[in-house]
Amino acid sequence: MGIMSRRRPGPIHCARLGSFSDEEIAATGADYLALGHWDRPMRVGNGVVPAYYSGSPELAGTVNLVRLTAGGEAVVTREALMTPG
Repeated sequence: MGIMSRRRPGPIHCARLGSFSDEEIAATGADYLALGHWDRPMRVGNGVVPAYYSGSPELAGTVNLVRLTAGGEAVVTREALMTPG
């Protein structure tokens, strides 16, 4: 799991396997929570903190583009990968 937050300098990384509860996600107080190790992209949590599994780019064919606005909002869009050729 990686946390990107304007309230904390730099990303915070911790190794943990398994799922996270809505309360655990909200308790981070982060602007955006990036979760890994799932092949399928999905948004998780109750929305207090934007939290996403971006999915495997090779399998999903997409990546999450995260923009942190001046107002502290995380704007997340899923962008398709360009295919060679």
